Amino acid sequence: MPIPVPALIIGAGLFLMRSSFSGILLGGVMTMAAMHLWPEHMAMPYEWVGKGLQLLGL
Repeated sequence: MPIPVPALIIGAGLFLMRSSFSGILLGGVMTMAAMHLWPEHMAMPYEWVGKGLQLLGL
């Protein structure tokens, strides 16, 4: 069973975010690239974040 593209992107982002500054820069670049290349796959994680923020009242 192949690993879905969003799972690979999220996993790579978490791996890169182990160090503070380079993690923020590389994680941001990877997120922008993923949103550009696979917008239909990246919508779901952002919907989860939005729903979580709504539950918190933010």
